[in-house]
Amino acid sequence: MAPVSGLKEVSRIFKRLERWYCHVRHRHQKSFFPASPKSFLIFAPEAGLGPHYHLAVTVGKILQDFGCEILVVKCTGNFTRCPVLAAKQMPYQSSLQERLKTCQQCEKESDFVYQKYRLPRINLQEYDRFPVPDLSRASIQRLRNHVVDAVKIGRLTAFEAACSLKKIKFENQDKELKNAWAELIQNAQKSYLMSKEILKNKNFLGVIYYGDYSIHLGAALAAEKLKKKAYLIAHPSHQNVDRRRCLIYRQSSAKNHRKIAGYWARWKNLPVFPEEILDISDDLITRFQGVGSHIYSTPLPADKTGAPKSLRHVVAFTSSPDEFFGGFEMFPGLGLRKPKIKSAFGIQGENIHHRWIRGLIGFAEKHPDLMFSVRIHPREGFDKRLQRQSYHLGILKKNIGNLPPNFRVIWPEDPLSSYVLMMEADLILTTWSTIGLEAARLGIPVLACTEGISGDIHETFNVIETRPEKYFQRLAEMLSARTSWENIRKAYRWWNLFCLQNSVPLFDLFPGPMESALPEYHPPRNNWMIRDAILKGQNIYEINRRRHLQNRNQNGPGEWKALITGTANILFYLVFHEKRAPDASLEQGLLEGQPYLASGNRRIFLKLPSGMAPTTEWRATMTKAETRLFQLLIQVNKVS
Repeated sequence: MAPVSGLKEVSRIFKRLERWYCHVRHRHQKSFFPASPKSFLIFAPEAGLGPHYHLAVTVGKILQDFGCEILVVKCTGNFTRCPVLAAKQMPYQSSLQERLKTCQQCEKESDFVYQKYRLPRINLQEYDRFPVPDLSRASIQRLRNHVVDAVKIGRLTAFEAACSLKKIKFENQDKELKNAWAELIQNAQKSYLMSKEILKNKNFLGVIYYGDYSIHLGAALAAEKLKKKAYLIAHPSHQNVDRRRCLIYRQSSAKNHRKIAGYWARWKNLPVFPEEILDISDDLITRFQGVGSHIYSTPLPADKTGAPKSLRHVVAFTSSPDEFFGGFEMFPGLGLRKPKIKSAFGIQGENIHHRWIRGLIGFAEKHPDLMFSVRIHPREGFDKRLQRQSYHLGILKKNIGNLPPNFRVIWPEDPLSSYVLMMEADLILTTWSTIGLEAARLGIPVLACTEGISGDIHETFNVIETRPEKYFQRLAEMLSARTSWENIRKAYRWWNLFCLQNSVPLFDLFPGPMESALPEYHPPRNNWMIRDAILKGQNIYEINRRRHLQNRNQNGPGEWKALITGTANILFYLVFHEKRAPDASLEQGLLEGQPYLASGNRRIFLKLPSGMAPTTEWRATMTKAETRLFQLLIQVNKVS
């Protein structure tokens, strides 16, 4: 036996004594279990991630107001891999000493929140007595097929393994992947068994957890195994991550996400609340600013040079196939069938992009009058969240070469903003990236080549062509597509459904999109929506749809006015590179036959009058996107 330091030996003895004490306490003390038949377990062992934990306990307080008994789990370093350690970019299989400081900070935050909200807690240490499987020598196939209690834990953890390492292939020779996946399995299994033991108490209705992390899904499947409810809460991917809203799904996001397109027929003719239209336009401005961990592009600079301005410009944006691949591996663990994917360039995740790009190169060679730019997703390289390159990036670099003069590839390490390219695009091409939905709100035509993966809706603002023989024909046709207010309105309505209507607005508790502090609790105005979604089991989309139907007559005119104002706000930001203040005017005028928009002393022309040189106050718009929005606003003859 290898010698250990005295400190480690003492730590080990205390750990054993603590487990023994908790075991005895568990056998002889049951008073901490809930007595109310309306009780929920808040499975949130990540107190060190403030925004996650604060939303979870806030939901607990709201349910407590409606007569529920709430029990919040407290983690005392029971997991070797959790959302907090992942957010800190702690390496897999880190030592106890490496994790100690993070775990102590996490416990401290849990204690602080308890002092503020007084929600009863249950210490996971009392249930941390299940053996951890030895998977150190397991093959990829054994990891994939790892099952506990007929629950496919191996499959369940595949998504996090793929995305955390940016992998799109699970191979036996990949020791890094096998070690990471084994650790995720061990922790998810522990979570499943501990949660199942706790939830056996008949008074628990179910579990509430934040996000589809492996250990959280373990708790969710434990609830389902016992025929109890599992509710996922999260923050929507809006304005980076919108801390003002509480997304609520019954079961995992994967089970719900694929249903959204099916709701579109019932939503597309519903006017959106005016304040939400303005919120959606602010989302674009947030993305242009490059603010936040989930916005991967560099900010849009004031000087938008770097994109061609003379030729008709086609811009293609790739996606992150590790998310696609990991999701496909995970679906069987959630009891889901793999969705039917259609693509003009095949459905193999590792091949879609380079086949697509090779096809675009061939098309560019035949059309020298067009300019093509391909932006490789910035997440494929070193990004804000993960300091590593993707496996897929190596495949792209190996397969893309011999480019014609009118074709260029912008790699992840290139600092050129994706939004600079968007500003000069005549047509946007995507595989399944949601950046197409951003471009559609600017009136830019969008053509996708893949259907069935993420956020895809076949509409006039987001055309999907999966037939190989028709794809390039459709590309050529869409180069002459015209911008319309109707397409922009549809794009706003889709974003409203896709990103906002799966959530409950909690603006009176969390006033800003980036707000993460624990609020001084009071019953929020929309607490009834959380009651209906969780206690009554109603679909959150239907709850929100009823709100829209009740205000349909008022929303119609208000939506149109807000759409004009929101578009003017976007144009204001693009041309002045500052967010429009509430009292900042934006008016239309005419000088020597040339239309302009003005704010104070500043005027922006489509074309400067003859003899007038551009200055800081008098200038012509510089990009196609600005010109497109300018012309739309001139059409309505009034800007407010």
